[in-house]
Amino acid sequence: STPPAPGVPHTVAGTASAPAPDTATVILTWACATPTGAGSGFVVQRATDARFTRELATFTVTGRGFTNSGLTRGVTYFYRVRSYNVVGSSAFTGPVPVSTPL
Repeated sequence: STPPAPGVPHTVAGTASAPAPDTATVILTWACATPTGAGSGFVVQRATDARFTRELATFTVTGRGFTNSGLTRGVTYFYRVRSYNVVGSSAFTGPVPVSTPL
């Protein structure tokens, strides 16, 4: 049977920390029914602007959370998340700004 189309993740939240003198880490969490079956998961995008045109990085994850380490301290990063499965992809969430500590 065909699974339902993936829903847009919601309640995206980010927490920043500085576990080392020269780098920072951002931990993202979100709520969403986890896509099921082979070929399903989440796409997380990070950029240094809210339009996702500068320094864009894309990550594929399987759970409802993501840890982004090795970041520059004192920078605001923008994140957005979408879910996908064999049926297709959801829309991205709105940009979520997370500022790393100085």
